[in-house]
Amino acid sequence: MSEPVRLVAMRLVDMVKVHPGQATKACASCGQPVGVYPSGQKALRKHPEAEIMCQVCAAKSAAVERDTHAAAAPIAEILQEIRDSTRVNRA
Repeated sequence: MSEPVRLVAMRLVDMVKVHPGQATKACASCGQPVGVYPSGQKALRKHPEAEIMCQVCAAKSAAVERDTHAAAAPIAEILQEIRDSTRVNRA
């Protein structure tokens, strides 16, 4: 059995900037609304089974599961692939 895939997102009340392509979802643990940037949405399309968790619940979960592998690692790898494949035009 593999570890669950988890996307950690910022609670809307804690966000300072909003991305125009951002989606609003709910934390699977507490139900608070979170902002999911386009890169996170792309990761969710690749892993529709992923659990969305706010940063507060993720921190609590990490404290409880301190001795386990980070469940967010697969999403982090996907986001790194996106960053690596994204062309950046600099003026």
